[in-house]
Amino acid sequence: MSKLIYRLLIVALSITGLVAQMYPNKFYNLTYYTTQSSIIVMLFFAYTAYLMFSRQFERLHSSNFLRLKGGVTIMIALTFLVYAILLAPQASPEDFHTINNYTLHYIVPVMVILDWLVLDKGWHYRAIEPLTWAIVPIIYLIFSLIKGYILRIPIPEAKHSPYPYFFLNVDKSGWQTVLTYILVIAIFYIVSGYLMLAVKKMQATFTQHMTK
Repeated sequence: MSKLIYRLLIVALSITGLVAQMYPNKFYNLTYYTTQSSIIVMLFFAYTAYLMFSRQFERLHSSNFLRLKGGVTIMIALTFLVYAILLAPQASPEDFHTINNYTLHYIVPVMVILDWLVLDKGWHYRAIEPLTWAIVPIIYLIFSLIKGYILRIPIPEAKHSPYPYFFLNVDKSGWQTVLTYILVIAIFYIVSGYLMLAVKKMQATFTQHMTK
């Protein structure tokens, strides 16, 4: 029951942050990776809670489900890390101290990471996993560049409109700088995925050792 409550809390906090992010008519915030990754987290953990409530434990503990969960985890972990490292230092106090910022950039990502770290047992991954997990953010980066550089669709209230983030602003920084940022983020994402696999491998080995 405590696991179910914890996961429902992730859903509730995600919804709280998303409503604060987009209410009453700020749906242009769907452009941001934070919003998209938070929606995926909300849907995934709502589905997780449903599986728990309906006692579909076989599906809940299947390798495919846990591999998908690993992808969701690293997706929201990237939200946390990129914001903390690249964006938070540039944020104004009025943008930083908000419900949507605290919930979507800090609280929910940390809760999801802890859920993956503590509650997922055993070894369910393949060596290719970090590469498949990287597909979603790479697609997002390509989509953002097409939307900003080619389609020129503005983002209201955005400092770097029509780009969602400063590190994608081709007009200001040039292609070389933007592609360097993308390459660094992609490498960081993939390396982080392999670190996640290493952590889970150590956990599985330790658990097997303790049960002997």
